Amino acid sequence: MVYAEIAEYKPLSRDLRGTWSSGSQQVLTGADRNDNVRFHSSSKANNQMFYNPYRKQFTVPRSAGISYSFLPSNGSDNEGFFEEARFQYQSDSQNPHCFSAQLIWLHGRYKYGRNNLATDMTLSAYPGDSMIQTITNPECTGGKSVETDVYTLDKNQEYIKNFTTFIENDAPYPQPGSNTKAMWGLQMYQFDGAPLAKMYLKYDPPQMLPTEQMFVQVIGVN
Repeated sequence: MVYAEIAEYKPLSRDLRGTWSSGSQQVLTGADRNDNVRFHSSSKANNQMFYNPYRKQFTVPRSAGISYSFLPSNGSDNEGFFEEARFQYQSDSQNPHCFSAQLIWLHGRYKYGRNNLATDMTLSAYPGDSMIQTITNPECTGGKSVETDVYTLDKNQEYIKNFTTFIENDAPYPQPGSNTKAMWGLQMYQFDGAPLAKMYLKYDPPQMLPTEQMFVQVIGVN
């Protein structure tokens, strides 16, 4: 986790570069930095990654959350590369014990200023680089957990209406041995103004998979 050194000269905002994660930061993009083996050649790496594009396989984190990583393009202040990981629950209002979980991964490019604003941006996944899997708990299926196949998500673009970075003076998960609890936070708002979960800076530079397109989308072929 990246902590801010608070001082009078410290700016109160920063660019988005880095890996941000909500809650207990169990959901993270990219491959685990403690795994020194390349993601596409090791079965060990599969256990360290939220989504392994080589195996087309998700690993369920220990808790729900979201994570975004951003890497500006060389020489550009308003566009770059992004990766997104989401692990979220959906409940059944008719049966509170019945719920499903969704694992979502997107990977592509971002660009600021769709509406000529400095604080809005559009995230566009590469064609084919947006995956989803749904897991239904046993209460919904007569005693057996059901996992759907991993398939391409129809939605491959996300609009962020507004975002802001800030310094959180009381970090929810202080770093062991650190003399400060201050850390960078990120609040993003969806297209309708609804806030996403607050995220905190975990890594800078970001923990991401390679920035080039991973899959080729084929349409009209069974």
